[in-house]
Amino acid sequence: MAKVLISPIGTGSFKSGPDGDTSAREYNDATYKFEKDDRIYKTPFLAAALAQYIQVDKIVFIGTAKSMWEEVYRYFTVNSGRELKEDYWVEIGQLAMDSNPNISKINKEVLKETMESVDEYLKAIGSKSAGGSTPLIIKYGLNEDELWQNFSTIMELVDILNDGDEIYLDITHSFRSIPLFLYLMIDFMLILNQKKIKLKGLYYGMLEATRDLGYAPVVDLGPLYEISSWIRGAHDFINYGNGYLISDLIKEKEGLPDNLEAISSKIKNITELVNINYLTDLQNQIKGLNPLINGKYASTRALGYVFPLIKEFLSRFSNVQAASEFQLELSKWYFENKKYGHGYICLVEAVLTKLCEVYDLDLEDIKNRETVKELVTRRYFQRKSNDLAALAEKYNGINKIRNRIAHASFYQEGNYSFSSDINQALHSYEEIRKLLNRRAVNELNTLIPMEEIQEYIKNRKQ
Repeated sequence: MAKVLISPIGTGSFKSGPDGDTSAREYNDATYKFEKDDRIYKTPFLAAALAQYIQVDKIVFIGTAKSMWEEVYRYFTVNSGRELKEDYWVEIGQLAMDSNPNISKINKEVLKETMESVDEYLKAIGSKSAGGSTPLIIKYGLNEDELWQNFSTIMELVDILNDGDEIYLDITHSFRSIPLFLYLMIDFMLILNQKKIKLKGLYYGMLEATRDLGYAPVVDLGPLYEISSWIRGAHDFINYGNGYLISDLIKEKEGLPDNLEAISSKIKNITELVNINYLTDLQNQIKGLNPLINGKYASTRALGYVFPLIKEFLSRFSNVQAASEFQLELSKWYFENKKYGHGYICLVEAVLTKLCEVYDLDLEDIKNRETVKELVTRRYFQRKSNDLAALAEKYNGINKIRNRIAHASFYQEGNYSFSSDINQALHSYEEIRKLLNRRAVNELNTLIPMEEIQEYIKNRKQ
């Protein structure tokens, strides 16, 4: 695991030399101070202060060919105790000055000596650096093509970073667009999970506050990234039943009200149960989670905004009493969020669950479910009720789709259309829901007593 600082570099400002030369560039010295550190850091580069404050292992500098690479070399060479090679310093300064948006004369090979000085600086301030600091040369980002070129360049971080690395971003210098672009790229890598890295800090040196405070406070904007994670986590849970991220975010909270561990655990359980589609356990977990999320979290930062959304989502299911109603509502939610396989399985089971409820049978006894299935698979019973016949026709249609899903469509006889199965999903839900609410269906136990069903099954087996 390494602590890696990523820092954009700008062009700096020109200064007049003793001989009147105005080609030299520099960042003015600034006095930086961190919130939880009494020390003062006087340096033109916040990257240097961050390197000392965090004790980073390597630095990735990002800049255009026009950026102030010669000053990076000068500062880190002098402050590492290395000898400054003036010819090299002048050379990279001239190459940078001769570069423009169309011609880049700066590359990694040119900056090799500069990065060696950066690594020596890290060792000089007490870091356990093993080397590896590197530059990434990007375009100005003046058009879409250049933005995509920058995308490819910054994605080289995938090769630079290793699993377990902690990332710290310095967004103080360079074009305003580059820190934003860099933030989005790191977020992109984290979402795609290309590397098991973690964003540990997002730092901005607030130079504009120097006039009032006498120093530039270094602000950690990491909570902004945390907010985006909470938003993504809530969205994934509410829309797809994927609560892994938000469960982890809750678990990471320290010093907050009780029940958070239980909330985190139940959200994770709900996610696992959504994935495996264990409906009875899922209903129980949702009912157990709903009362845990209450008003005492209203003032708890992100929780105060996210939990009401989760509670509203849960109320869609937790207020449903009958198991068949829960399965119906869940099938609709699955269909709305394009989880068609789970939706059809729920819809088929909702029919059998409803029939078990009508006959007051144990819903979880497989024998009971096989018994009531006779009602929707045998014409003998369907001739006794038009509503039952309509329900049976619809049941057998969705059950064929369910079987195609369960067997990956390998054992399907005849023609079928996956797009048709998808397009009719919500319509099938609506028809099944209406049929299950019919009075005749809810009074089947009177029209067709259980004894008659059992006698029919007995005679059929003989």
